[in-house]
Amino acid sequence: MLCPALERVRDLGELMPIRIFVADDHEVVREGVKSLLRIRPDWEISGESANGPDTVASVLASRPDALVLDLSMPGLNGLEVAKRIVANSNVTKILVFTMHDSMVLTEEVRKAGAHGLVHKSLAGRDLIRALEVILEGGTFFESGSGETQSPGRDTGSKMLLFREFGEQAQNWMASLQRCSALAVQY
Repeated sequence: MLCPALERVRDLGELMPIRIFVADDHEVVREGVKSLLRIRPDWEISGESANGPDTVASVLASRPDALVLDLSMPGLNGLEVAKRIVANSNVTKILVFTMHDSMVLTEEVRKAGAHGLVHKSLAGRDLIRALEVILEGGTFFESGSGETQSPGRDTGSKMLLFREFGEQAQNWMASLQRCSALAVQY
């Protein structure tokens, strides 16, 4: 069964791809996320930005199906970006993608209107699954320990995406984690 967002049909009867926008102030992280998302042939990257104000403007103008949103960005932080997008549109599902870990932060992300949160250190395991869940209308909130918390929905926290996508994804994620660690240092 296809997720509801994929059930949209073009004029010629073809399925329209899921459009995902990526917002992170580190180019290496944006590139890594985009590469991982391209594993899914039914998903396309609809845009990207490196700061809060550009993210709000671009997402409200283009209305993607999902937004992968970093919390620490210049101009407006991710919580403010989420609040502004939610206040002006109910179309885009927001997945916060962060290196920060706390239950207080998770609660703030929920209050801001985001549909999920994935820690960057768990991207290889959770990013694609979290997007699938939120695109199907669920929520995906997990702790730094990797425990998922999605009311009424089993998100399969023990399932490793590496099993689905093989060694290429595993090697890519190891590279992304190294690059992310380097980017954070600068």
